[in-house]
This record gives sequence, C-alpha cells and structure tokens, in this order.
Amino acid sequence: MYYRTVRRLRGLFFWLSLISLVLWFGLPHLVPYRVPVALAVCWFLALLYGFSHVAITRRQAWRCPHCSWVPYAIDAWKCKGCGRRLDVFSNLGVCPRCGHQHEETACLRCRRVTPNQRWMRVG
Repeated sequence: MYYRTVRRLRGLFFWLSLISLVLWFGLPHLVPYRVPVALAVCWFLALLYGFSHVAITRRQAWRCPHCSWVPYAIDAWKCKGCGRRLDVFSNLGVCPRCGHQHEETACLRCRRVTPNQRWMRVG
C-alpha cells in the first residue's frame, strides 16, 4: 500500500519539479530557485525509498518455476473474485477480503501463469 502511494507521489514530485524549473527559467524573478530544487530533492528521496522498499521486501523464500524470479512483497496481483489488489504470497493465495482461493499465480517477470504448488520454496 505504501509503495503505490510513494510511486504516485514520486510522479507528482517529478512533474511539479519539471514545471517549476521551466517557470524558473522563464520567470526567475517570480519563482525562486529553491522551489524546483526542493521538489527535485523530494522526487529523488521518493525514488530512493521506492528502490530500497522493493529491495528490502523481496520474498526470498519463493521463486518462479520458469525464470527463477523472486517476487516482491507488494500488492501486485488482482483478486479474481472481488478485484482487490493483493499479495498472493502473504496469504498463500487466499484473498483477505472475499476469501477466494487463487490456485495459480502469474509471474511478473516472464508473465507465465503457474499453479501455486509449482512455485519453488527455498529454505
């Protein structure tokens, strides 16, 4: 949940810093240089947070059977029952909202759909 919010904020900070930079070049007496610099710093910090969050929250115990990709601990999959975004590996394929049991999971890297039993558990 926090990752998606930071991702949206990162996009907002990027566009605001770009617009304020263009305004600063065009109207330097109206827009102080601190505004685009501060927005660019906020964008960069959100970018670093996103990278570190993804690196820290990798599910090292799971691997895709086709490409050996390690999934992230983010809500990247969509429930077939209610449409809610969920992390398939946190509840072993059960949606926390509607209780729908997902028997197969798609790899976000190779896009192959594989039964949950074939996902490799390491350790």
